[in-house]
Amino acid sequence: MKNILYRGIFVLLGLTSGLLFNDLQAKTVKPPRPEKIEEVRPEKPSEYHIWISGHWNWKRKAEEWKWTPGYWKFDENTYFFRNRWRYNNLYRPWRYLAVPLGRGYYRIVRY
Repeated sequence: MKNILYRGIFVLLGLTSGLLFNDLQAKTVKPPRPEKIEEVRPEKPSEYHIWISGHWNWKRKAEEWKWTPGYWKFDENTYFFRNRWRYNNLYRPWRYLAVPLGRGYYRIVRY
């Protein structure tokens, strides 16, 4: 009998405390998104890279908009589509390939 009574009290306390704390939290209204920043694209590392534009992200804890700058991303699908003839008829015991990124840099890609 006491267990049922204690459980009921804890449930009621949990429900009421949750309602009280929700009312105490300040509900902030998100300001409108700032205008997009025009970025200067750096030199393209290779023909297999695509440009990912910068964008605004809302940071909930800081309650402000933060800008994420754009960057070049290696597009594996384009690379393998353009170079598929090199790999189709070869025996490949390995599953990794060093892809040239330009300026002496390589990236190990699983295929």
